[in-house]
Amino acid sequence: MSMKELKKGTVIYTENNQVNTLDIVLKGSIRVSNSYSSITFGNGSILGLIESPGSEYVLVMAGLLLIISY
Repeated sequence: MSMKELKKGTVIYTENNQVNTLDIVLKGSIRVSNSYSSITFGNGSILGLIESPGSEYVLVMAGLLLIISY
């Protein structure tokens, strides 16, 4: 497991990126969106749970203020 600190606005994943990891938001928040809606996840959220490993992300994920572990 490793940790990565990201700047606000950094896009972590986009639609059609392949799912290879589960990511945990340790501090901060992340906006997950598509062309129809968006939702914000905070500390303790796990990213990549709704997709199957090897499938593609169906949403765009961008950091608002974020430290993730992956």
